[in-house]
Amino acid sequence: MYYLLFLVLLTPILYFNQNNIKRIYTLSTITKKNKGINKYKTILSMLKITFTFAKVLLYQKLNKNVINLGNNKYQLQFIINNRLVKLNITYKYNANILQIIDDNDNDITHIIEPFFQNIELKNDHCPMDFDYHKLTFETMDGDEHTFESDDKIELD
Repeated sequence: MYYLLFLVLLTPILYFNQNNIKRIYTLSTITKKNKGINKYKTILSMLKITFTFAKVLLYQKLNKNVINLGNNKYQLQFIINNRLVKLNITYKYNANILQIIDDNDNDITHIIEPFFQNIELKNDHCPMDFDYHKLTFETMDGDEHTFESDDKIELD
C-alpha cells in the first residue's frame, strides 16, 4: 500500500524533473574518471532534487510571492525598502547550458546557471492589464495623468 502511495507521489516529481535527471546521468558520465554511474550518488541526487522542489514549492505557496498567470507568465511580488514591488515576467525555458566548471574542476552549474535564464520583463502596462477601463494618476508634483483602456501608461 505504501509503495503504491510512494510511486504516486514520486511520479509527478520525476516527470517535472526529467531534464535534471538527464543532467545527472550526463554529468556523471562526463566528469567521472571511470565513466560509471554510482547508483547511490544518483539516488542521493534525486532525493536532493525532490527535497529542493518540495522546499521551493512550499515557500512559494506560503509566501504567495510567485503567482502563475498562465502561458508561462508569472507575477513576482517582493518587498524592497518596505515597499511592495510587483513584476510581470514571461519565462522561456532555455536549456542550452549543460555544465559550468570552475578553475578547480568543480561543478558549479547549480550556482551560476540561475543567473542566465531567458526571462522577459513586462514594463508597458495599460489599464486593462489591471481590469480597469480608466486610471488617473496624481503625481507628487501635482500633475494628473489619465489613461483610457488601451493607452500605454507612461509616467515621467
